[in-house]
Amino acid sequence: MYELARVRLFSVGPPGARYQDVTLDLRGVGPAVRAAQQADLFAPDDLERVPRRPSPASVLFLENGGGKSVLLKLVFSVLLPGRRQVVGTTSTTVLEKFVLGEDVAHVVLEWMHTRTGQLLVTGKVSEWRGHVTSLDPEKLGAAWYSFRPAPGFGLDDLPFTVDGRRVTTTGFKDRLAARHRELPVLDLVWETGPRDWTRHLADTGLDPELFRYQRAMNAGEGEAAERSRSPPTRRSSTSCCAPCSTPRSRRTSPTSSPATPRGSRSGPTSSRSATSSTARSPGSAR
Repeated sequence: MYELARVRLFSVGPPGARYQDVTLDLRGVGPAVRAAQQADLFAPDDLERVPRRPSPASVLFLENGGGKSVLLKLVFSVLLPGRRQVVGTTSTTVLEKFVLGEDVAHVVLEWMHTRTGQLLVTGKVSEWRGHVTSLDPEKLGAAWYSFRPAPGFGLDDLPFTVDGRRVTTTGFKDRLAARHRELPVLDLVWETGPRDWTRHLADTGLDPELFRYQRAMNAGEGEAAERSRSPPTRRSSTSCCAPCSTPRSRRTSPTSSPATPRGSRSGPTSSRSATSSTARSPGSAR
């Protein structure tokens, strides 16, 4: 079984809750991997000496509008592809609002196998045709991919930009394919159809049926919020509990005490740090 280890979000989200380039690091707080190899005494970090499983549970605290529901929707868009499976809403056009005209949006999930410690990366890339938003959701292109990280290429090495400019979906695919030719052990898979991607997830050991249960658990709160007209509270939390993955910050205690997630690549940690972006959007490069 796999557990969620890291989440990387790049150039995605609605205007009020953008993730420009954010990594949520959930590693190193669970029990040690049983089948891990002998510890490397010269490794610079405990995570490299004896791999530990990711956090078993998480609570994410943010003010209303900070991006909690957006985060869940984006994560599940990788695991349950298709507009009718969006978490916490009955709308089938929500995800289209998370990709702006100039975006090449990425949602990437890194998983760790609970027995072997081996890593697996699954991701989704989205881009509007001609970089022009449309009311027609069919004009929003999407593709899904997976690979097994190897020395020299992993989650942190994905070619999202070149010389400060976003790489198009086609260019991103070409660059992944080039790295796969150099490192066949990556075992790269690229899919453009939701059904084919769902079948591939099942083949890798990420059973979509488990995530459908999680979607059902989160649907009640989100869909009820759509119908409610009560004024929002200043601060709320989202609890994530899934059979295979539960987001949480790096090096926090795996107890039930709530903690604000750390690991944001966009600056100092705060209640807004995971969604704020002040940098100008880069252009696109093939």
